[in-house]
Amino acid sequence: MLGAPRSLPPDSEENLFRIGQEILTNALRHARAKLVVAKLIFLPGEVCLDLTDDGRGFDPSSKNDGYGLLGIRERVERIGGRLVVQSSAAKGTAVRITLPSQKA
Repeated sequence: MLGAPRSLPPDSEENLFRIGQEILTNALRHARAKLVVAKLIFLPGEVCLDLTDDGRGFDPSSKNDGYGLLGIRERVERIGGRLVVQSSAAKGTAVRITLPSQKA
C-alpha cells in the first residue's frame, strides 16, 4: 500500500476487492504466473489498484477477452473507474484500475 489510506464507498470497496480476486484468478489459472504483485495506491484525487504478473500474457486488443476480462471492465465502469490492461506474449500482464476518490 502506498499513500495515506482512506475509505471508499462500500460499493467501490466491494467491487475493487472482487476485481482483484478475478485478476488474481486469471493470472494463476490462465497465465500460469509464478509471481503476482498487487499495490493499492492512494493518490490525491484517486485510488489505484495495480496488479502485475509474470505469466504468459495475451493480446489485450483481441476480441477473445473471455468472461473474466469483460466482467472486470463492467465492474470498473459501474463504479466510475478506468481500466488499463497492458500485456504481451511471454511478458506478463499489468492491470491498473483507477477510481476517483471524490466519491469517498
